[in-house]
Amino acid sequence: MLAFRVAVTVAAVGMAINRVVTLFFLSFHTSKKEDMLLKSTTFKVRSLRAVRDYDAHLPCGLGKIFLDGPDAYVLWLKDDEKFLYRFPNEDTWQKSLNPNNIYGTSCVGNHCYDDTSLFLPQVTDKDAGKYRCRVHYQGSSSVDYVIDLKIVDPTGIPRIYNEKSEQITTPYVGPLTLGSNITLVCEVVVSTVSTETPGILREHVVIMEARRDELDAHYQCSASNADVTEPFTATVVVKMYLPPLKVEIRLNNNFDFEVGQPRVVDCVVIGCVPTPTINWYLGGTLVKSTAHKELHDGNYTVSSLTLTASIHDNMRQLSCRVHNAYLPTIYEDNVTLHVGYRPRCLFTKQQTVGIVNGEAETIMCLVESAPAPVQFSWVFPDSRILYTSATRVKGRKNQFCSTLTWIPQNEDLGLLYCRAVNMYGEQRLPCAYTLTPGGTPQPPNCDLKESDDKKNIVCQKAPVLNSKSGFSWGFLVFVTSSAAAVLAACIGFCLCCRLLWRKPGSSVEADRQRQEGN
Repeated sequence: MLAFRVAVTVAAVGMAINRVVTLFFLSFHTSKKEDMLLKSTTFKVRSLRAVRDYDAHLPCGLGKIFLDGPDAYVLWLKDDEKFLYRFPNEDTWQKSLNPNNIYGTSCVGNHCYDDTSLFLPQVTDKDAGKYRCRVHYQGSSSVDYVIDLKIVDPTGIPRIYNEKSEQITTPYVGPLTLGSNITLVCEVVVSTVSTETPGILREHVVIMEARRDELDAHYQCSASNADVTEPFTATVVVKMYLPPLKVEIRLNNNFDFEVGQPRVVDCVVIGCVPTPTINWYLGGTLVKSTAHKELHDGNYTVSSLTLTASIHDNMRQLSCRVHNAYLPTIYEDNVTLHVGYRPRCLFTKQQTVGIVNGEAETIMCLVESAPAPVQFSWVFPDSRILYTSATRVKGRKNQFCSTLTWIPQNEDLGLLYCRAVNMYGEQRLPCAYTLTPGGTPQPPNCDLKESDDKKNIVCQKAPVLNSKSGFSWGFLVFVTSSAAAVLAACIGFCLCCRLLWRKPGSSVEADRQRQEGN
């Protein structure tokens, strides 16, 4: 009987897919006893087929041949008369000196062959016959392998169709979405095999409820009726539309933004195919990203935003919204911003303060800060440092003060600096005070203005004796009301105090204001 085999293989390779469906049509023949023309320890015969007009590789043995020494070699003969090939040979020694070549292996395209195999280019009918591969071992008997080579006509070229019997002419199929189904049908025209459809050999593979691992999977249909000739193939690649696996605004767990300081924020999108559209929103308002890049390893897409926040952005939501143009759902990630700034002095000019050696002096440092300062530091001219705590100024947003009371010494004369520090850092420009020799202030000149239910006391600044500056840093005013029992004190640069009081049983109002020259 004439031996003939047609194999159609549909294989999916890649993305953790390994599906192989193979259909074999076999007919067997009874081999007759071959004449042993050459003596050897072992003698084996195989019948193989090669396709006419295509290259063929005849293997020596059933697996890779390992030579056991430098004097071992392989000989190929045809019809036991014609010498064809010897391994090793001169080309082998040249290859062994090239580190880029692997000794004993040759590769053509994607296929690699043992160098002990016999290469037959563009096979014709003249190449049919018996081929003997004799392996001469150095330490044992020789082994012969005999191949009876037949030449056959090529099969038809495989073609891939979808479930609607439409031929897929593009290199890919799809795009598919998650959970979708598709059937791939491979057809090969043959003339020597009876099938349900005469002259057609058909095989199919079904993708059920497609998952992410189908993305870029290669499905290959192979058709072959030979043993030593590469099969004819047709391949399609699965394309998919995929929603993102994850959308993440990356801030390294630091959601604090300092006013006026630019900061780069990344939005990382993982697993979205094709590349999505990424938009940024701050407090519901669209903001423009400053950079967009794609990292194909792992299918990452990154959009970068350089954000310079203002204090008005505090507690606003920053959103990264991702949209795949081929899918309806919008995906997003949100973070709430905490925006603040370092403490800054509420007066820009140096303040002059008269001090008296050995007499207690109190100075107040007033700053604006968000959030509240952790502490205040006072640096004297002799580099001595004192620390004080912060107090929130009532009725004033983001204003904090701290007072320093100490017994001045002569070495304190000069510049005194006050700095506050919060979570964003230390105050860049300190509050500065010039400490000069001072004296006892004269009694203040106060005017009393009365109305039906309140009294106003307005006191002017008083000159200070023996002071180079001519004015005191501050003064103390006590106002006592027997009816309301109210005591008010004005310290520091609260240079004008107004006390409002009402009769017993009524509420008491007090406010402070600063007026130059009063």
